[in-house]
Amino acid sequence: MGERDSAEMTALLIPDGIFHAAFEEQTKPAQAITLANYLSSIGRSTTPIRERMWNPVVRVDGRIATLTAPYDFHVNASPSHCGVDILTFERNEVQEWRISVGVFTMRNTNCPASVLGYLEGK
Repeated sequence: MGERDSAEMTALLIPDGIFHAAFEEQTKPAQAITLANYLSSIGRSTTPIRERMWNPVVRVDGRIATLTAPYDFHVNASPSHCGVDILTFERNEVQEWRISVGVFTMRNTNCPASVLGYLEGK
C-alpha cells in the first residue's frame, strides 16, 4: 500500500469486492467503497502512507479464509488512525488468495501503542 503499486495491489484484491469503514464517531455513518475505486484512489495520491497490522488471527475453510488483526495507519510517518481489520479472502482456481471483502473500524483517538513500536519516518 505504501508504495502505491496498483498492479501489485490489483493482484491481491478482487475488483468487484468491497471495503466498509465503521467510524468510531457515532455521528459519522459507515462508508463503503468498491475495491476497484479503492485501487484508483490509492494510485492518485502521492502522500506517503503506511498501514501496519499485528497479531493476526486467521481461519481457513476450503476456498475461503478470514483474517482479523489490530492495525495502525500513518500519513507522512505520523499516526493518523487505528482500529481492527477484518478481511475475507477467496482462493481462486489457480490457488491464489485474494481479498474480496474488508471491514474495519477507524478511530482517531485512544489508539493503543503498537506492539510494533514507533514508526521511524518510513
